[in-house]
Amino acid sequence: MTKIGIISSFHLKIAMCILMVLDHVYRFFPGTPYVFHQFGRIVMPLFAFLIAQGMIHTRSRQSYIIRLLLFGVTTMVGGWILTFFFEGTVFRYHILISFAVAAMIVEAVDHYRADNKPLWLVMAAALAGTALFFEGAWLVTVPMLIFYYLRGKPLLMYTAYAASVFPLVWLMEIVLSFVRGREIFLSSQWLMVFSIIPIMLYNGKRGIGRNAGVFAKYAFYIFYPVHLWILFLISNLMFRR
Repeated sequence: MTKIGIISSFHLKIAMCILMVLDHVYRFFPGTPYVFHQFGRIVMPLFAFLIAQGMIHTRSRQSYIIRLLLFGVTTMVGGWILTFFFEGTVFRYHILISFAVAAMIVEAVDHYRADNKPLWLVMAAALAGTALFFEGAWLVTVPMLIFYYLRGKPLLMYTAYAASVFPLVWLMEIVLSFVRGREIFLSSQWLMVFSIIPIMLYNGKRGIGRNAGVFAKYAFYIFYPVHLWILFLISNLMFRR
């Protein structure tokens, strides 16, 4: 991958930020073209890929997971505070917690592979069940496991990911139809399969100098909740009667 790759992790994060804003503009502002939402479907698997890379290269997995949880909880709490002032609205964005749960599953499975203690598999299964309660659920967990455990076999990784998308989307639609009492339909979430294109172009590099270490480390985590809070606030101020 690194021989032909032309996109660094920094480039992927910039692309994710742009597409994520488009997607959330669609969600918060009535009348926004649906294509904004469709473009945003590749963001979640790209983030899963980068989290998998982070789990591989981080010096401290515990700190990495705690950071995901911290910003995930911060996003939720900020959203709850905003909904307090705008009664009747709901803030459901906790994808960072979903990625933290997926990272903990990776950690549990790796511990099992190291010491062969079944308790770690039980923990991984429990965490997989917990993932259902957070945004993205298994659409976060399964791709991240594929990206992490097949990282040394790019062709197999690409194939496994592409093959998993439609069954996963259907499975999640079935679960949601049961939980929410709605009819089953294939949403545009299947477009996440196209995230494989920028992933194939990834060159394995950070793409930003070490002098920007703190910025590179925390910028995206800060951007995620802040842009959601701003869009949520503007939307409610503009359209709430």
